[in-house]
Amino acid sequence: MPNTDSDLALALAYIEKEGRRRPARWKAPNANEIKQIREGLGLTQEQFSARYGLSLVSLRKWEQNRATPEQAAIMVLRMIEVSPEVTGSILDKARESPTVLETS
Repeated sequence: MPNTDSDLALALAYIEKEGRRRPARWKAPNANEIKQIREGLGLTQEQFSARYGLSLVSLRKWEQNRATPEQAAIMVLRMIEVSPEVTGSILDKARESPTVLETS
């Protein structure tokens, strides 16, 4: 049986040590990079936003350099850039899950 007190002490020591480090931030793609990612897949803005669950309005703003994506969107864009098929497949599976999407 594990020693709960010592396990907790180890976990707290790890959190204390790691908590001092800044979390990694994904580098935001610039407007041209975002457009190149989309166009490289042969998708329109409408198709790209629908396929990957991104706001069409936001995508247009990003591509026109009128806004910068938030970290969550940056992560999705970088995942699409590296592996569009896998990213799309993961999003498809998530959409099929009854606990992922809001229904109201």
